[in-house]
Amino acid sequence: MAAWGVMGAAFVAALLGVTGCDAASGDGADTGTGDVSTSADTTGPADTNQVGSDTLASDVVSGDTLAPADTATPGDTSAATDTGAIADTSPTDTAGTPDTAVGDSCPPAGPYGTAVGDVLADMTLLDCDGNPHRIADLCGRPASLLTAFAGWCPICQGHAAKANADYTQFKAANADFEWLFVITEADGANAMTPAYCKAIRDDYGLTMPVLIDTEGVFPAHIGVTSTNAWTVALDAAGGILAKDKYDQTNAFTKVNAALE
Repeated sequence: MAAWGVMGAAFVAALLGVTGCDAASGDGADTGTGDVSTSADTTGPADTNQVGSDTLASDVVSGDTLAPADTATPGDTSAATDTGAIADTSPTDTAGTPDTAVGDSCPPAGPYGTAVGDVLADMTLLDCDGNPHRIADLCGRPASLLTAFAGWCPICQGHAAKANADYTQFKAANADFEWLFVITEADGANAMTPAYCKAIRDDYGLTMPVLIDTEGVFPAHIGVTSTNAWTVALDAAGGILAKDKYDQTNAFTKVNAALE
């Protein structure tokens, strides 16, 4: 019995030792489990997601992400300015210039002709002193005259004798009137020279421009074949009002009407 009692006590003691080991193991397990749980709370997925959320929010707010919105800012007008520069060179910048009617410009525009009503073409002749005079320079004056004088022609001499008085009268009516007195041929004793031109001018006391046609081109230019005693009246646009041989009455009447 004593032996059994000793063995029973040993059995109970052994049994109690196993139970204490489990308790210790349990405490250790609990502590370990608690430690792991605590670690999971501080470094677990919830914390990681929070950090991730902060990072994503930062990316969305970054200037790189909003850059396209900056290019749409209403205050940015650089593109419009470039477009405006192109518009400045458009044909509309030069539009609106009115067309000039034929005969309204000086020198007069063509087409040209030699009949009454036509526009007389330009030509240049020299005066007795070598100065050039153009028919086109008569454009814009209310009226003007061209006369062809041949030194051998008695009628031409008669016209020349009263030419300066007629010229003075026309000038008194309108100071813009002009007359080109063209010597087309000399007399048999003289050549077509500047000296001859000056002699005719001074002998007849002519104060209008006296020109010399040394090349003999003036008659053909006004559409005639003879060289003497022609009178041509022009209007302000260079149009031929009258073209008469010998008698100057019609041409002078046209000029007087234009000067009124």
